[in-house]
Amino acid sequence: MSKAIEAINERISLADSILSKLSELARTPRTRSSSRVISIDTTIRYDSSSVNQIKDDLAKWQFVTKELLIKYFGEDNRFTKRFEDTIVEHKIGQDYKAELTRETEDGINALRSIIESIHISGDPSENRSKDSAKVPLVFISHSSKDIAFVEALVELLEGIGLDEKTLFCSSIPGYWIGLSKDIYEALLALFNERELYVLFVHSPNFYNSYVSLNEMGAAWALKAKYCSILTSDMEFSAMTAVVNSHEVAIKVNNADAKPRLTELKNSILEFLGKPAISDVIWERKRDKFLQAVDPSYRPDSSSQSVTEEYQQLMIEKMKKEKEDLLKASIKGNIFPASQRGGRHLRIFNAGKSVARNIRVEWLNEDQTVILHSSLEVIEDLTPQNYRDYRISLINGHPQTMRLRYTWDDDFKTDNTLEEGLQL
Repeated sequence: MSKAIEAINERISLADSILSKLSELARTPRTRSSSRVISIDTTIRYDSSSVNQIKDDLAKWQFVTKELLIKYFGEDNRFTKRFEDTIVEHKIGQDYKAELTRETEDGINALRSIIESIHISGDPSENRSKDSAKVPLVFISHSSKDIAFVEALVELLEGIGLDEKTLFCSSIPGYWIGLSKDIYEALLALFNERELYVLFVHSPNFYNSYVSLNEMGAAWALKAKYCSILTSDMEFSAMTAVVNSHEVAIKVNNADAKPRLTELKNSILEFLGKPAISDVIWERKRDKFLQAVDPSYRPDSSSQSVTEEYQQLMIEKMKKEKEDLLKASIKGNIFPASQRGGRHLRIFNAGKSVARNIRVEWLNEDQTVILHSSLEVIEDLTPQNYRDYRISLINGHPQTMRLRYTWDDDFKTDNTLEEGLQL
């Protein structure tokens, strides 16, 4: 079964639930009376709030279904047009139950006929060009009444490298829709032409915004990547619609807000193919965002001092590097010579400064180890330079040769190192 057919079947299932609500819609007649007669006023057929809710549900279902068909088949495809023809404009005085039922059933029948056509003539969505890869875009779905929260979120996203080419937010200048453009057509184009990562800003205002709920439905139906962010005055229990509290979400005043936001940052950067940013920079921007959107937020001591700790570490590192430039490091090594039982002792400077007045002491001197020249004082060794001595071994010699080196350099005098070298 193709992805298009699976998606269409899901839309049919949702429409069936609308039909169930319509079947349960009961008439609510009211009485009217005159001085002599009590009769039924049949002009008010159904409870208006129930009818309006069903009308909204149907409108959302139609909007999202159309978006889905455009995604798979294109806006001008016959399948999309076939479904569009089932959407009608309601007039005052209609029998809403009958009209809404008929319109829903027409939509379902159109979708079923699309599936039948696919089975007969093939799925045109599978033949659409795969060369036109969609450009990724982060889309902030929100209520315009939450502008302060959204401004802080946009600033956070700017801090990790997003710009007007990779971010859309209809309420923020530079990221919104330009003048003389129809907002609904522009939103429709974004959902059709870009690969979206949708950030839903869930708030009480969000659920009172018809546009926001439509965006949520479209993102869910088109299987766009998304993440939910809850404002401090929004509870998980209040999350409804297709993206709900069963999904993993970020609540800005929860204890796990920091690690969740870090996960979101990593996910967005991977989605956009952008490089990672410094942890220190990210933590500062993340904490600034939380301070802006959560009145109760108080940075912990570790986050307050992270910059100072980093600076101190850098100072210590620079100090050590400066000291290393002044230090020599005298070491030894023994390796085989060409003659049988022969060895070479190499005394070398592995440091970054000149070693002076180098004294070498043989701590476990033994007669079975013959050193062919004395370990006299070496006046100086420049970095990576060495002095070699020839050694002969007699049966029964010790396994190691223990040496002590003492030297002066630009850092201090009488540096000392002892080591055992394998013979």
